[in-house]
Amino acid sequence: MLVGLFGLLVALAGRADGEQVKGLGAFHRSGQTFLTWQAVETYGELSAEQRMAGGLEAADHKRRLAERDKADKAKTGVRYWVYRSAKPIADAASLAAAEKVGEVAPLSIYYPGRNRNHWRSALLPTVCIEDEKPLPNGAELFVHTLDKQEKPGKFYYAVLVARAGEVDRTIGKGNSLAPPVAEASGEPQPVLQRIRPIGPKEHYMYQEGPAEVRYYLRWVHEPYSNLPRVFIWAVAVPGKYDPSQPAALQVMVHGWGGSQDAGTYWYGVGPSCIRISSMNDPVQDWWYGYHEDLGIRRLRPDGVIRNYTERRVLSMMDWVRGHWKIDPNRIFIEGQSMGGTGALHIGGKRGELFAYVNSWVGIACWPDNGWFRNGEQSKWGERYQYMNYNGAKFDEWMDLAWWLRKYPTQETPFFSFANGKNDGAIGWEQAVKFVRALQETKRAFVFRWGLGGHSERAIFMFDPRTMALDKSLPAFVNCSLDDDLGTARKLPQPKTVPVRNEKPRQDPFDGDSAGQINSHLRWEDAADEKDRYEVTIFLTSGQHGAPKEECTVDMTPRRCQNFKAAPGERFKWTNTSVPDGKEVQSGAAVADQLGLVTLEQVKVAKGKNRIKIFR
Repeated sequence: MLVGLFGLLVALAGRADGEQVKGLGAFHRSGQTFLTWQAVETYGELSAEQRMAGGLEAADHKRRLAERDKADKAKTGVRYWVYRSAKPIADAASLAAAEKVGEVAPLSIYYPGRNRNHWRSALLPTVCIEDEKPLPNGAELFVHTLDKQEKPGKFYYAVLVARAGEVDRTIGKGNSLAPPVAEASGEPQPVLQRIRPIGPKEHYMYQEGPAEVRYYLRWVHEPYSNLPRVFIWAVAVPGKYDPSQPAALQVMVHGWGGSQDAGTYWYGVGPSCIRISSMNDPVQDWWYGYHEDLGIRRLRPDGVIRNYTERRVLSMMDWVRGHWKIDPNRIFIEGQSMGGTGALHIGGKRGELFAYVNSWVGIACWPDNGWFRNGEQSKWGERYQYMNYNGAKFDEWMDLAWWLRKYPTQETPFFSFANGKNDGAIGWEQAVKFVRALQETKRAFVFRWGLGGHSERAIFMFDPRTMALDKSLPAFVNCSLDDDLGTARKLPQPKTVPVRNEKPRQDPFDGDSAGQINSHLRWEDAADEKDRYEVTIFLTSGQHGAPKEECTVDMTPRRCQNFKAAPGERFKWTNTSVPDGKEVQSGAAVADQLGLVTLEQVKVAKGKNRIKIFR
């Protein structure tokens, strides 16, 4: 419970006298101490009714923020300085011995972020530091997160008022805690802000209800942010969720300028899927992280780039898995643009966690991308000269083609992704580089490209029967139905390509202007056993099916649970037509130096083929 909460509410009944705060209270939970107090400046009067309400009219809040900014420019703005000590803070001497742990700007209790549409109201709510209990207008908030290595102890706090950098050091009962706060390090927990019901005919993330979206705030510091910050999370739970049955988990990462509600996309995983999304503010870091000095000091040459954002996403996934019954074999990640980039890198390097990655116009290989390379220098340094936190060169670590070749034995999720040849922001060279690395290292993927610029869309390949970590899948290379990807060589003159009902578009690179790799191939009914591997593969049918009845392709079993081969081990294989049971191919194969068994020039028909590999 909040120490001094009653005192805070009493203090809010009237405007603060002088420059000192009143009603300072605190409580500790999960490695964090939450401090609240009465504001000395709200940049406009608050009525008695407003003081007890949990929010302001959005226009009123905007006006007050403008007044705060105006005061800051005039060097008359208010800041609250927060001090912490193992001893009581009662006078100037004890204050001098205390540690300053933070500064707080006025109006600190209002819901963060750009997108607040889910509130369906002109009221901008105050935050809740206890589930669904909003703070009253006129309060202020500071959250101190303990270092994970810090030992348990009891600490005192004081909050002083500063104007133009000059602090009033007067200590009194209202601004200094008399009883200490018992603190211990821990994992910060999300706080429920509101539950939004989704009706049967409503949509959320392009999925029909019924469902409920639970909005959380999570205050974090290291290792999830280099500075204290608060992030919004949305957890969408479908109405058909059955607590007795494990549900799939879908992680949504938004594009530049998006939010937990906008700039994320729904890919039809199914009604039993729980979805989580967040807002990547205030550092739009493409869902990776940034230099540890960003926003603190000039970037030190010997400083490193830390994956703060990746860790924050993975940590929230762990929290969700602890509160809902999640199938660990069916975790997926999707996104578009900046989100597509995050999906590729967060998911692609963690094949032990993610079964499927869907990326629209993302960046797989940062050193070869478009103009965004220059836009990220403030976070990652000019020409990526800083080292990554794990000792790797940053420009290599953010190059998935390099990563795939560096870790050829590490399994990866199934990749479904798309890029535009004329997408100058993201770049075409990096996409070609990534595809070639996927083929070279024999990974399972499907790729689509065209002249849609930054609007290209990936082919949806999800199948709950096959997209699971505990199920093997075939990787396809050299399909005879693949289109010509080219080499990303720029043409002397761009090709003019007619587009139906639109203006012609320019294709600046060699290869086909639009195309696909592996998009016509499907599989089912894999049998993954110690001495044999079987799978049925086939071509798509129907209006948008494969353009031919049959093709050839090289096939490599991946993500095998039981079928393991030693380098150099020999195997036999057969290919049987499913409709008539006739054997159409047979042969021998030798496991390569990584223990991968590849069958070359396998015939695949729309009528389905059963492939068997055995010792």
